[in-house]
Amino acid sequence: MFVNVAILKVTQAHERRVALVPAVVPKLSKFGAKLHMQAGAGGAVGLPDAAYKDVAFVTVSAAIT
Repeated sequence: MFVNVAILKVTQAHERRVALVPAVVPKLSKFGAKLHMQAGAGGAVGLPDAAYKDVAFVTVSAAIT
């Protein structure tokens, strides 16, 4: 089974959420999910893009189309 998961940067004013934390990335990758993350998606909660790159195969993109 092949699943794409996209994590987008929340742009709503005063919103401090992220759809996926780095601790969950290896669990999803283990099941074959291909993960894509918009650059800066975790910034509002203090998670830099590097935190996601270090845990699994996550493609960090400036924009997801």
